[in-house]
Amino acid sequence: MEDIDLFIKRLQEEQEVKDFLERNIYPKSLSKYSANPYKIEKFPELKESKALRYNIDSIDTIDTTLQNTFKKLNLVENEIKILIQRENIENIENCCPICLEQFKPTSYFMPDCGHKICLHCFTRNMINNKSTGGFCCLCREKIIPNV
Repeated sequence: MEDIDLFIKRLQEEQEVKDFLERNIYPKSLSKYSANPYKIEKFPELKESKALRYNIDSIDTIDTTLQNTFKKLNLVENEIKILIQRENIENIENCCPICLEQFKPTSYFMPDCGHKICLHCFTRNMINNKSTGGFCCLCREKIIPNV
């Protein structure tokens, strides 16, 4: 949620800068060209020169490079998010679904259904819930016959 709020804030700041530039910096005659301000073809008022063409091409290159960099950063950020999610899933699989404590190597019970439950929670469930204690806490499959 924090990432979304930060993204929205950045978009708002970017829009504020664009609005300021349009109101205070860009001449009115050029405002119709502001959608793509770097292309010389958009400014017939300007005479073409090699230096101007070079500067505009350089700006285009920088703009493209920045876009590529942001795309790469987004890919890396997405990969990091995926790795964090995988780690969280692995941690969840190694936790008791009732008390959320990490399993110790020999301190859990796994019935035929495959759900792991720590021994403490399993025994507490058996004692406290006489009618449902013989069933898996998650899927309610019968664990102990004739209970």
